Amino acid sequence: MARIKYQEALGLEVKRGRPPAGPPPSRADLARLYVKEGRSVRDVAAALGCSKDMIHRALNELGVEVI
Repeated sequence: MARIKYQEALGLEVKRGRPPAGPPPSRADLARLYVKEGRSVRDVAAALGCSKDMIHRALNELGVEVI
């Protein structure tokens, strides 16, 4: 904790939290698996090797309504 406060005091960027679980999904993969094939968010996450939360965020950024 002390190291983070020291870095912030110096004006350095401090990364907080966990790193993302797996690579970010591509638009083409999301469109194919979720929209065209109608797979669930969990199935898409398992197929792409990332978390379901990452799939939710990516779909929201693309403007796709998650059911």
